Amino acid sequence: MRKRNALHRLLQGSVALFVTCLLALPSALALTPEQAKPIMDGLHLVRVHSYQAINAFYSFSLSPGDKSALADVRDEINQVNGQMNRLESLEGVVDIQGTLSELSAKWQAYKELLNTNVNDVVEQGYPDLRLVSDMAQLNVDMNEIAARAYREAREKSGYNPRDEVELIRQSIYLLESMMTKYSARSASNVAQVFQGADTEKPIDEQARLLDKNLEKLARLDLPPELVKRRDKVQAQWAFIRNSYINYNENNVFYVVNRYSKRIVKHMNAMLEALEAEA
Repeated sequence: MRKRNALHRLLQGSVALFVTCLLALPSALALTPEQAKPIMDGLHLVRVHSYQAINAFYSFSLSPGDKSALADVRDEINQVNGQMNRLESLEGVVDIQGTLSELSAKWQAYKELLNTNVNDVVEQGYPDLRLVSDMAQLNVDMNEIAARAYREAREKSGYNPRDEVELIRQSIYLLESMMTKYSARSASNVAQVFQGADTEKPIDEQARLLDKNLEKLARLDLPPELVKRRDKVQAQWAFIRNSYINYNENNVFYVVNRYSKRIVKHMNAMLEALEAEA
């Protein structure tokens, strides 16, 4: 009887331990803030370079013989490839694997059309507008999926980037959406062509939204080095703002494109500095 009772207690203890382990397993496997941060950083860069890839294509289509413009397209494709490969190797990514797989498949389709459209421009001097429209829609889809993966990583980990980081990231996406629309209008006189931006808001409305974001940025208490970057952003935005606001009146694509890319570069440098402080 004593042996039976001892065995019973042993079994009870084993069952309790097994249940405890099962209950602890989800939290042990959950995405941690430390794992989420590089994942979210990578998703941000995927979005940045996805936009820049289609923008580079529009620039190239305006100057088919420009080897530098062609190199820009290739470089942006390589940038997205690199970020996607890096994301796949990060710890904790299994927690958003479904969405990341969806993102990867969308990127493969987008990249294939980018290469097809580039080859068409090289070989015949102009792209197939239907394929350009398809490509632009894939950029929209890809950005939406990347944004969803970003939200999933945040929700599953509880990690929230600093308010300044989120403000700058959203400002970058806004500007890149505007830049893509402006470039598409410059590259085609077909009003119906998809522009590859993830909002239906007109460019002038987006520009006024960016005004508000930059006003918030101006109120932030930043270290001197970031203040210098912020001042450059403000000055360069002031230089091209009216071209976005009055986008139907004057097309100064090369100026707008050049200064928009500089603003994005300064903002990404600000992000790197802020992340290094965290």
